[in-house]
Amino acid sequence: MKRRLQWAVVLLSFSLILSSCQMKRIINDNGFIQTITVDKTDQPDIYRFGIMFPDPEKGSTKNRISLLYESENLPIALSHFQFKTRYSLVVGQLRNVIISRELAEEVGLNKLIQALLYHPKFPLTTRIMIHDGKASEYLKLSEDLTDYHLANLILKLQDEYRTGTNTLFNFVRNELEPGIDPILLQSTINEGSANINGVRLFKKDKSVGRLEEHEFPYILMFRNPKVTVSLDIPKEYLPTDQNFIVDNAIVKRHIRVQRVKPIPKVDIHFTIFGPLVSPINELTANSNNITEAMIEKAIEQDLNHVVDKLQSLQADSIGIGTFVRNKMSFEEWDEEEWREMFQKADIRCHVRFTLENKL
Repeated sequence: MKRRLQWAVVLLSFSLILSSCQMKRIINDNGFIQTITVDKTDQPDIYRFGIMFPDPEKGSTKNRISLLYESENLPIALSHFQFKTRYSLVVGQLRNVIISRELAEEVGLNKLIQALLYHPKFPLTTRIMIHDGKASEYLKLSEDLTDYHLANLILKLQDEYRTGTNTLFNFVRNELEPGIDPILLQSTINEGSANINGVRLFKKDKSVGRLEEHEFPYILMFRNPKVTVSLDIPKEYLPTDQNFIVDNAIVKRHIRVQRVKPIPKVDIHFTIFGPLVSPINELTANSNNITEAMIEKAIEQDLNHVVDKLQSLQADSIGIGTFVRNKMSFEEWDEEEWREMFQKADIRCHVRFTLENKL
């Protein structure tokens, strides 16, 4: 009886070892896609798809495999990639979808995104961004691409601004929600390294313009009732010869719709609380003369400048339409008519700033 028990233990252990080896072999046969790139081609409704995944056999994050294929949609491209590799490609680990600016402006993102959403294992938390150039340039970068430089950079931006604006879920939600348009970060590649150089503005699913990188905190202030940001205060508004920063400013936003028709009148009130710091850690002779009123004027002018830019593009990235829609009956709301109303609307920003520290 004792010997039989020993043999049972041996057989059980052997079966566990075999199953674990089989599991390891199956995992090693999977190529976990980290990045998908999409570019426009000269043929209508045909796109150039690229994929990148670490080589499962090499075991090093610096060894990766990248492929390009022209197709009408992603599922067809993935089927081609499956035939071209000896691995089973998995999209569940996908971190980045990079789309060229040319495609976003001329074609739009709806057709591409719908194909991605219908894939049963496609993660909605995937980061999506617009690239100022050919998106396939990312497949040529020599750096670690398994959670590569650009992804880390976006994570830092999300940590700093406490926002998740660059996920596929948020883009689709804003594109479908009446009264607000999506935004996406725009990337560029300089000397072999990826960087963020602004924010792409969308009118529905098509890109219509860009905000500069320093304007990104302002669009976050518009879109969130409460947010923490850092704001640059140019020296032109101050009695000093250097710029200052309102660091880790706590911003609360309140939108009041004063009138809906014929021309909407909207007041946006911001209360801001934070310390004023010098980026070079030096105070000049006139630093003590900086007042809260000067800071309020600087921020207010920058906010109104962003509003003017959005209105000229008819891109309601702020979401003013959602507040105006709540003041209208269901029958009155017309999204296309709202774009004309938004462009002509009287929208004014008002800032109340409280200095946390005294220089």
